[in-house]
Amino acid sequence: MDFDEKVFVSSARLRTAEELLDALDLYFRLHWAVVNERWNHKRAIEGIDEGVIRERHYALNCLLQFQNVGVDWDDVQTPTLRTRRWLFGSMRFNFSVMKFMDPSPVRCPACGGESALAVKELLALRACCLVCGASLRENGLRMRKFVDETTTFYDAILIIMHVEEHFGTTIPDENVEAVSPWEKLTLRDLVAAVDRSLPAGSTASATDAVMAAVCKEFPSAPECPDFTAPLLDALGNQRRYESY
Repeated sequence: MDFDEKVFVSSARLRTAEELLDALDLYFRLHWAVVNERWNHKRAIEGIDEGVIRERHYALNCLLQFQNVGVDWDDVQTPTLRTRRWLFGSMRFNFSVMKFMDPSPVRCPACGGESALAVKELLALRACCLVCGASLRENGLRMRKFVDETTTFYDAILIIMHVEEHFGTTIPDENVEAVSPWEKLTLRDLVAAVDRSLPAGSTASATDAVMAAVCKEFPSAPECPDFTAPLLDALGNQRRYESY
């Protein structure tokens, strides 16, 4: 098959932040799925090449500065849930770890025009299309949703890791996912996942273990958190973008 590099380069176009974040979300999930199959079921997923998925995940993490600004290509990481122990041994997630390109390319849902706008304005829901003047509120809400889902995922992992160490056991991914999608977890869901993972006949309190993890990992959380609220609300986490 002939490959013309000049034609390939000339046909390329700048992708919007939404497209890049959607692509990262897709390849993160695919990478997670193939690693999970390899670890838990000792098999590959038919039709999916783990090497290709890993390299695309790697490139997108580098492009979107998943870890921090200025990380060299050779030092980029592609963590999935199964590498969480290694990842959290060296870093704790916060809003600044996942950075959007700033200014961020966006496409107007009204006219289809493309603009590069300040992330601060997008997240504050004040941005407007530079072409037609329409509000880009929906674009900003999608960015906020991505930040919230990512933060929820990592906060849940911190709690799970603490509980695993407390009980000297493993809480399988399946026990969490059987209760709730990761991005919609509550403290009550985490308690249910822990209960599923304890040995039959255990008298240990999953609720006490989760509360101990919350107190340790999130010292500013409410003394009596709402176990039915979304995890970020229960932990009292302020959304950084709410101060804009």
